[in-house]
Amino acid sequence: MMDCLQYEINSEGLYRVTVDVGDGNPKTVNNVLFLTKFGSHLHGTTTPTSDMDMKAIYREDLESIILGTDKETRNITTGGNDRNTSDDLDIEFIELRKFIRDAMKGQTYAVEMLHANKESVVLSTDFFAHLNLHRDKLLTSNVKPFIGYCVAQAKKYGLKGARLKATEDALEFLLKQNQKERIEDIIEKIPKNKYVFIVKKDLEGQDDPIQLLEINAKQFDMRVKLQEVTPIVQKLVNKYGNRAHKAKVGVDWKAVGHAYRCIYELEELLHTGKIVFPLKDREYLLAIKTGKVAYEQVQEELPQLIEQVKDIQSDLPEKPDRDFWDTWLVKGYLHN
Repeated sequence: MMDCLQYEINSEGLYRVTVDVGDGNPKTVNNVLFLTKFGSHLHGTTTPTSDMDMKAIYREDLESIILGTDKETRNITTGGNDRNTSDDLDIEFIELRKFIRDAMKGQTYAVEMLHANKESVVLSTDFFAHLNLHRDKLLTSNVKPFIGYCVAQAKKYGLKGARLKATEDALEFLLKQNQKERIEDIIEKIPKNKYVFIVKKDLEGQDDPIQLLEINAKQFDMRVKLQEVTPIVQKLVNKYGNRAHKAKVGVDWKAVGHAYRCIYELEELLHTGKIVFPLKDREYLLAIKTGKVAYEQVQEELPQLIEQVKDIQSDLPEKPDRDFWDTWLVKGYLHN
């Protein structure tokens, strides 16, 4: 797959990268500072079906910036519009200014790129070496909320399948009922689980709590007619994407693996100030990714890991050195 990748160095010591995407029109990106393998190839969790993901940092030229034709990212893939295979190559090129901003925000991809191991690095320059030499002025203890967001999203995807299945079961039941009936008429018969259940709610001025039916975080009064409830539950089902539909009879293990990976990376970064690739927990991560870990274990373990990492006290600074990077960027564009 690497045969489609060609590069040459320019007078500034940066690279011109060309990718043969197979359509007779090679794609080129100039002024590339850094190119590394990414995803499972960086983490150490590849499988026989893994395609090759890469990320690069490039610097737009001043003319493009002044004229407003510059881009924050450029994407090149050999997979066309079809689903990627293990023979395909995907490269995302991130513009230098965006990369610096994202690194200061604690964006996971940027933090990972700053710690890519030499076996994963395809191209590097003195320009990037100088950037990475000062990564202590980029990385902060404030990465927790940002990587935490990544973990929360991955976790949500991983558990969406079970939630969708429960909501679909509730909808199927409701559609078979007389729509003029009220919830209180069918409450004993509707299939209940962790996403469909009766909840009690205290109301001010009332001695006894009222009962509500909760379906996928939506609550319904017992006196509401099914003709009002059923369309709402149908909308709840419709909001899920293909990924959740594929996972509804199980768990999206790849997504759950991403959640664990983010936690392990964050834990290592906050404890040591760096991340070492390939990840030391790669064998366990691969077991999760391939569905070899019991779902019950994930349910118990993942929330505990999230809570533990929130309590880590780190020596990393609270804020990045923005003045340093402002000056560094100006010099990098004007004087290099």
